[in-house]
Amino acid sequence: MKCYRFLFAALVAAIFLSGCSPAPSAPEPTPRPRPLDVTIEMSEYAFNPSEIEAKVGQEVTLTLVNVGQMDHELMIGRDVEMHDGVPVGYQVDLFRSAGMIPTVQGDGMLMAQAEGDHQQEAGTDAAAGDLTTDLQGDGDLMVVVPVGAGPTTETFTVTDEMVGEWEMGCFQLDGVHYNAGMVGKFTVTN
Repeated sequence: MKCYRFLFAALVAAIFLSGCSPAPSAPEPTPRPRPLDVTIEMSEYAFNPSEIEAKVGQEVTLTLVNVGQMDHELMIGRDVEMHDGVPVGYQVDLFRSAGMIPTVQGDGMLMAQAEGDHQQEAGTDAAAGDLTTDLQGDGDLMVVVPVGAGPTTETFTVTDEMVGEWEMGCFQLDGVHYNAGMVGKFTVTN
C-alpha cells in the first residue's frame, strides 16, 4: 500500500510540476535598424561619400547638397541604359523595383525619366510623398539639385526588394557627368 501512495504522490508531483513550468517565451521581435542619415555632397564629378550601406527595415534620409558649379542629380539603379552610345539612366530603378516613391523635400526636384529622355517633374505633393498620379510609369526616379539650391532630402524605408548592390549616378549633360566618374555604390543587406 505504501508503494501505491508513493507512486500516487510522485504522479501528482509530476503533474503539478509540469503544469507550473513557465510557458515557452515568444521569440523576441527583430529590432528595427537605427535610421541612417547621410549627407551627400555633389560636385564636378563626384558624390561624397561615394559608398553607402543600408539594411532592410532601415529608414534612410539622404541629404543632397550641390557644392558644384553645375546642376547635379542622383539616380540609384542597376544596369546602365545607353541610347546612341550615351548613358541616360538605369534599366532597373531602385525605387521602381520596390514599388515606392521616396519623399523629397527642399530646393531640389523629384523627377521621372521616361522613355525617350522625357522628364516629368513631381507636382506640389512632393513634400508629402504623394506622387503616384504625377510620376506613374517605368522610368528612373531622380532628384535634381540645381546649382545654388539649398539642401534636398530624399527619405525612404529600405525593403527586401532592394537587397543587393546598386549604383548611384548623375547623368546630366547627356551622360557627361556619369562618364566623368560621377558614380557611387549603394548596398543593401538584410
